Amino acid sequence: MKKVFFLLFLVVALAACSQVNRTICSKDSDCTLHYSSCSCEVTNINVAPMKIKDGRTCEFNQCEGAVPLCINGVCQRSDLANATLSVERCNGININFVNKCLFIVAYTEKNGYVCMMINSSSYKDDCWRMVGELTNDTKICDQLINPDQNGRIISMHQDRYVGCYYRIANMTKDPLVCKNIDAVFTGKCLANAMETPDETVCPKLGNNSDQCYIYVAEQKNDIKLCEFIAYEREKNRCKSIIMTKIGNPEGCNNLDAYKESCYLGIASSTNNVSLCKFSGILQNQCYSAIGISTLNISICEMATDEDGYRGACITQIAVKTKNVSICNRIISPGLRLNCEQSIQ
Repeated sequence: MKKVFFLLFLVVALAACSQVNRTICSKDSDCTLHYSSCSCEVTNINVAPMKIKDGRTCEFNQCEGAVPLCINGVCQRSDLANATLSVERCNGININFVNKCLFIVAYTEKNGYVCMMINSSSYKDDCWRMVGELTNDTKICDQLINPDQNGRIISMHQDRYVGCYYRIANMTKDPLVCKNIDAVFTGKCLANAMETPDETVCPKLGNNSDQCYIYVAEQKNDIKLCEFIAYEREKNRCKSIIMTKIGNPEGCNNLDAYKESCYLGIASSTNNVSLCKFSGILQNQCYSAIGISTLNISICEMATDEDGYRGACITQIAVKTKNVSICNRIISPGLRLNCEQSIQ
């Protein structure tokens, strides 16, 4: 009789198993966490860190494996040779592996919506960036930012946001990819998209057209291109950049807010101390920059702020020349001690 009951129980258990979807397990022992009387499909999704050879922060296509996982800047291995994953199957997995499973599904399906289901912020951001790069869709890159009320990026994962745009720009070589990126990053985005700087693209970039003209003007050293910039302040910034590059101070006086930075830039790049007197509130910074560049303590001492650029300038020269006696030229006891300790 006991034998009959046992056989009956076994038949019922097997019938129940046939109606239960098999779960994915990282190892055999995990099966007991799900269905003790049913077997589960085993595949190794427990990923282990695998650094790439040169130690750089990885991109997803620099990693090996069936699915090239790049999470938190480190390549991860995942053997999925016998696994067919889906969102539904991820939800039945051991809770420790759900995020990795969803990450893999998003990759294989190239589906950014799956990334939204991930509850780890770092996994989610890397997932969005990866899918954006796979699909060349910058709208997915925009999921990586958290703007404040003024539209400025305050996301702690800003590097992933810009990296997503840069990669797409580099892969497509399409400058229009840079149309919607935050204006601050337009220049570097265009550097990835343009093999040859071309100002005819700039009018097509909408709100980022001014930044485009600045980038192209700087690459071509063509100050005339600055005249196409609509916003006056940005136009003057463009001119200041070009004047600094070519070392010509003529016209700095006409740049309003960028007048002083124009003189500072040219004085620093040419080591022309006489121009520092025109750099206004940046004068001490100007003397310090040239003093460090020329290793000339006398120029450092032309700065009037003992606790600021003057002391820092003398310290830098002492460190570069490994001459601790130079620290005695610093008046402030605290800064002098810091100078001496920097050389030891």
